[in-house]
Amino acid sequence: MKKRNPVEETPEQKRIRELEEKIANGEKATKRAELKNKAMAYATDNKLPAQFASKYIERFLGDDESTTTATLAELKTDLDGLINEGVNSKFKENGRDVNSGASGTSTVKSIQDMAATHNIRNQQGGN
Repeated sequence: MKKRNPVEETPEQKRIRELEEKIANGEKATKRAELKNKAMAYATDNKLPAQFASKYIERFLGDDESTTTATLAELKTDLDGLINEGVNSKFKENGRDVNSGASGTSTVKSIQDMAATHNIRNQQGGN
């Protein structure tokens, strides 16, 4: 019966209901903004990439601060694992010698030789 003949709201009741909804939505928005600010601070403190944090932080927001920080901590752990995996694969590829990945070897034996090689004044005739 109620579906077919809903109880009519008086204009006052309708206005009160709409105002209550606006207040509730405003409180949700304020809470979400505070949670986002705390999440950004957490991301900054834990050295998460700034571009990533500013672009995707809202996807990691939970219902409260503890859920959000737990999610961000898990994200940081996963990112650190990926970074370490990449570094380790690079070391496996080239060993611990950081110059072995470069194309060619350096023929310069000292800083003085390098300075003499790249000194433009000596090549131009002492201008």
